[in-house]
Amino acid sequence: KALVARCGDAVPTVRAKALSGVAGALTSLTRSREAALAHELLTAGVIPVTALFLTRATDPSPVVRRSACSFFEAVLPVLKDEVAAEVGVLSKLCLDESVMVRKAAVGAVCTALEACGHDWEVRRVWVTNVLPSVTDVEASVVEKGLDAVHAQVFRPLDAWSRTHSEALGTS
Repeated sequence: KALVARCGDAVPTVRAKALSGVAGALTSLTRSREAALAHELLTAGVIPVTALFLTRATDPSPVVRRSACSFFEAVLPVLKDEVAAEVGVLSKLCLDESVMVRKAAVGAVCTALEACGHDWEVRRVWVTNVLPSVTDVEASVVEKGLDAVHAQVFRPLDAWSRTHSEALGTS
């Protein structure tokens, strides 16, 4: 509870560290045998996930906005449907003025696609934000976008073509 309360601190660095701490704790819980506890904490409202994410994703500080992307990725395995509904917020973060926020947002959208690929809105956000990131002015954002396109488009196409090469008449 105290860590969640620190997410609203007046100092941006404290807000970012607190949000990262909450994300780290949730990640640790979901990776251990305590995944049920993480789910209970999140669904019981002990950690107001949606409000925390939405508030910090629009924070004036880029460090906090980047932490909001990490928080999104941390709660995604536990609350896929609830969090996937907020993926549209990442669209704005993919266009952020801060390079670190854009990179984190592209990564969060990719994580959402891997976890919730069945969700049409998640796919739409990926197409409209990750694909254009390959033309970003910052090389590190371009690299992140290219890695995502390679993983989500070219790797599956390559695997498909290898399994269907006989049917296609190639070897």
